Amino acid sequence: MELMFAEWEDGERFSFEDSDRFEEDSLCSFISEAESLCQNWRGWRKQSAGPNSPTVKIKDGQVTPLVELSAKQVAFHIPFEVVEKVYPPVPEQLQLRIAFWSFPENEEDIRLYSCLANGSPDEFQRGEQLYRIRAVKDPLQIGFHLSATVVSSQSGQSKAAYNVAVMFDRCRITSCSCTCGAGAKWCAHVVALCLFRIHNVSLCLLQESFQI
Repeated sequence: MELMFAEWEDGERFSFEDSDRFEEDSLCSFISEAESLCQNWRGWRKQSAGPNSPTVKIKDGQVTPLVELSAKQVAFHIPFEVVEKVYPPVPEQLQLRIAFWSFPENEEDIRLYSCLANGSPDEFQRGEQLYRIRAVKDPLQIGFHLSATVVSSQSGQSKAAYNVAVMFDRCRITSCSCTCGAGAKWCAHVVALCLFRIHNVSLCLLQESFQI
């Protein structure tokens, strides 16, 4: 495990040193734009209650196993494609734990994604409502791919079911899609699925397969 970290850190260091530096004015422009986009997110913080949340207290007398701590650190720092290339291979059960910890842990992460994509918290709030009314059906996680059907309805319209899929790695959402046809990828249905995964990970039926 230590060798894996060393190789990854070395690769990161060399690639960073060889990369072009941002111009100072470009960096300032980026920061300014990001601040304006997430103005509705700034200062918003909500503690997660999911079983994989760092805010969950360990019961008296329980000690977190070293293998669990290792899986969490690998999930946060190392892409899974690097884990796959390690020899001898990482045991399958450990791969499952890495996949477990690779999803974002907090609601505020999902809200930030949504606010940056949409420029407002509206879609996040709609997604939060969908999650609360249990609109997320048949959630399934296979490796680093999460999918579900989200059932929603608007006033005066019949219910519609949308297929939602999310891919993730290193505690970040890498891609998402929904069949609702919304202008932004981070629609309310994607938000609802992500919130469901944070709070109900045991119901997402983690599978012993990593074919994405």
